[in-house]
Amino acid sequence: MSCPNATAPINIVKTIADECDLKCDYSHNYPTTSVIADNKGDYIRLAFDPEKEAPTSFNKVKYSCQEARIYQPSLHTFAGKHAPAEIVIVHQSDTTAQTLLVCIPIILDA
Repeated sequence: MSCPNATAPINIVKTIADECDLKCDYSHNYPTTSVIADNKGDYIRLAFDPEKEAPTSFNKVKYSCQEARIYQPSLHTFAGKHAPAEIVIVHQSDTTAQTLLVCIPIILDA
């Protein structure tokens, strides 16, 4: 199933992503929570307890964590190559319709 307005997956390249210096202000303070894992076939969905306070801020906008997903191999490519796995943390703004995805490649250290 594809979404006509999808913005992912993308190829994340360091020359584009580069350092997040003065371009964005990202902070997080995820609380300890209960987790329910659900195998969705092409990813594992992790659902969390609702938060009392938004744990994530990006460019002064507060975001609540909706869910996390684990993909194997990665959903995105990194410099043109899939990582062995990837965690995608899905956030929703508390005040706007904006969604924030925090994507973390999982690599094997040889």
